[in-house]
Amino acid sequence: MLNFFKKQKPLPNLRTLNLEDYSIEISMDQLIPGVDNVRHDVLISPGFHEATTMIVKRILADKADYSDMPGLDNQVSKEEQKEAFRQSYAEVMKNMLNRANTEHNFEIYLLANVSILKFIIQEFQNQFSGLIAHLKDSIKYLETKHGYTPKSTYGLTQKIGDIQKSKRVLYKDIIGELIDSMQRIHKTDLIKMLESLFGEHESIPAEFFFNPLLQTEEVHNERLLMDQYNIILGDRAEDPDKYESLVSLIFDIFCELDSGSKEVKAVEEKQSIIPLMERNLGELTNQMDLLLKSKEKQENAKKGFLFKKKKEANLESLTKRIQELDNRIAISKTKYQNTLSAASAVQNEYNKQMEKWICHIENIRNLFDVFRSEEYYLDAKRKKSASKEALLLKKNQIKLQHKLLDFLYRKFDKAGLVNHIVTSNKIIPIIPKYAPPLNPRQVINFVLDSKGRKKTVEQLERFHPGKVNLEPLNIKVKEIKSLNKKAKKQCLLNFMIDFATYFRDRKNYENMINLMGQVNLLKKQEFIELSKINKTLYEIFLPDEEKREEGGISSHVVLKADVRGSTKITVTMNERGLNPASHFSMNFFLPISEILPLYDATKIFVEGDAYILSIFEKQGSKKLYSVARACGLAQHMLRIIRHYNEECIQNKLPILELGIGICFRDSSPMFLFDGDNRIMISPALNHSDRLSGCSRDARKIFADKNLPFNLYVFQTVPDEDLEQEDPDKSLMRYNVNGIQLSEDGFVKLSNEISLRCFELVIPSLWKEKTWIHAGRFPTLSGSYQNLLIRESRVARVDPSDFHFIQWTSRRFFEVCTNPKISQIIEKMINGNNDNKKDENDTA
Repeated sequence: MLNFFKKQKPLPNLRTLNLEDYSIEISMDQLIPGVDNVRHDVLISPGFHEATTMIVKRILADKADYSDMPGLDNQVSKEEQKEAFRQSYAEVMKNMLNRANTEHNFEIYLLANVSILKFIIQEFQNQFSGLIAHLKDSIKYLETKHGYTPKSTYGLTQKIGDIQKSKRVLYKDIIGELIDSMQRIHKTDLIKMLESLFGEHESIPAEFFFNPLLQTEEVHNERLLMDQYNIILGDRAEDPDKYESLVSLIFDIFCELDSGSKEVKAVEEKQSIIPLMERNLGELTNQMDLLLKSKEKQENAKKGFLFKKKKEANLESLTKRIQELDNRIAISKTKYQNTLSAASAVQNEYNKQMEKWICHIENIRNLFDVFRSEEYYLDAKRKKSASKEALLLKKNQIKLQHKLLDFLYRKFDKAGLVNHIVTSNKIIPIIPKYAPPLNPRQVINFVLDSKGRKKTVEQLERFHPGKVNLEPLNIKVKEIKSLNKKAKKQCLLNFMIDFATYFRDRKNYENMINLMGQVNLLKKQEFIELSKINKTLYEIFLPDEEKREEGGISSHVVLKADVRGSTKITVTMNERGLNPASHFSMNFFLPISEILPLYDATKIFVEGDAYILSIFEKQGSKKLYSVARACGLAQHMLRIIRHYNEECIQNKLPILELGIGICFRDSSPMFLFDGDNRIMISPALNHSDRLSGCSRDARKIFADKNLPFNLYVFQTVPDEDLEQEDPDKSLMRYNVNGIQLSEDGFVKLSNEISLRCFELVIPSLWKEKTWIHAGRFPTLSGSYQNLLIRESRVARVDPSDFHFIQWTSRRFFEVCTNPKISQIIEKMINGNNDNKKDENDTA
């Protein structure tokens, strides 16, 4: 009796038992989102696609016992098709591993795994739906073309029903067979390569990709649970062995074993406040009910004949109290909801830690598997293979595990689960003998509920009259009755290990489904092209299918020509009965279109008052002249304008004016499609638009002055008022038949061609120094074209009259087209050459 009342020693805290976390931090954050800006665009290898399609068709035809599937290649054996699938999978994954290594991004390999699993699942669904559609079409064809009756096509109708009923089994068998093949390739071919390239720290456990739950469309599939995990779970709300109830129980057990830790204290602290707040809120609500009832009585009394002013005052006071109480209730509710949210957040964070412990299956063994420890201890002692210290440690572990297993047993027994678990553990091997027609739950109840056995036997007899053999069941009933407590503990331990494995796989499954949702398997060609041109397409290809991105756009230049005066010309010509469309086409648009190939330029947008062109630089090009050619093209366009204006003057028509802006971007532009039209998106478009513009105020002041240059840039606000992110937005410019080159464009030009710098002092707006950079570049025709780039400073001016204030530190660049400036620079160059020649002759 004394031993019975003896106080038990407290159990050790989990934190002292060196539990390990099972944590797979899986994300695809380093990958570029696709065209929808949410998912990652993936294109599956055509070779792998074909191999997968053929093997899925073959297995589906065999399992469904239907050899007339459309597209089924009966000339090739099933083994040959399986081998083709295995080889293509191995080659694709090796290729993706190499690419991930080359790009130093392990997530590319992860994406390949997720994409292939998603593709295989989708391919099963496609082939299954295709088979059903084919059978239905066959029935319709026989009935309409050959006059078959429904009775004549009953066999096909029954076949459709049988196939649809067996979809879950077909899904499990086909997906399972393919995943098994992939897992073997992973073990034999990929694992060593993976570790050699990325090391063990980047390796993801095989059970994540080859999860048995991926072989089912429902994670609670009874057959899968029995086959893969040796467990049976309840599915009714009242079942004590329902998945959610078991998870809650195990969490409570781990939480109790972790009592005293700061994490548990934080959870308890948050939750301890909630009952008090609920009580206070309940009291306030009751007070409100009383006040509302009292108010209702007062209002009803108001209708009476003897209503007095005193009662009016009472009613007013009562209304005020109700408003005050209503405010208190609203504040209390807000605090209550905030407390609930905070408690939930703390609890969820702690639950994540418990999930990591439970998912690491070895933790379950180390905590509760006293049977393995005892076996090891006896074996090591007998063989003398361990030191005394090691044996002592193991002996202490055994004592601890006995306590923990006893604790676990008591918790499960109190929840009424031990008998369920023991019975299901022992009964699973013989369940296929009776299910169907019974379900696994009914077989378990046969053992647990002796009173209900008669009904179970009657049900079996209805399906198999005179053939029911209850001997295996009766043997199991006797076996389970004879089990002692130690054997039941062994069954409970087995269940804990199996359930923890299922729990881990279920968490991995949820993670995998989430990752699959981030993958967009592209099929439509227009989306493939759109994603490819925007460099967001991941091609999961075989090595011989992979096309290197040679020729892909690496950088680009945008040239914007702001055409001014076209509206006035159109009106004038219409008034004279002339055709402005043909006039512009013949004298302006066609001549410009003809010179574009000389500079490798592409039209982006053309309208009456805007002409936007681009020159792309391609990867792999040895010599790049995109900015130089854009500057040369701008010069050529102005020459066309001069010739055009001469014709307009002769014909007494208004002249055209251009303002050109040129911007360089050291990156590929983005593209989208409007039907067959490709639309480019780039910051250079907006920037070039600003550079090509001309301020009305500046035009009014400087238009009549005979200026040597066509471009001037002004700052009208102090430096501190400039827009920080893009100061150029705050500048004003005078650009009349001028060409402004962005500063990034000038830097790029300096790397493209050799530029010689000359300092000039030319009378202009103010006394200022001007630097002219001279160089030459080749056009695509092989001829060379001269370039003069003027570098000048941005002047700070008064915006009211453009009065000069000071020079700023900013600079701007103009592609100079003044012939007189060209003559000056040419003389300076020739003069330097003559001096060099004289020096050489003297030497």
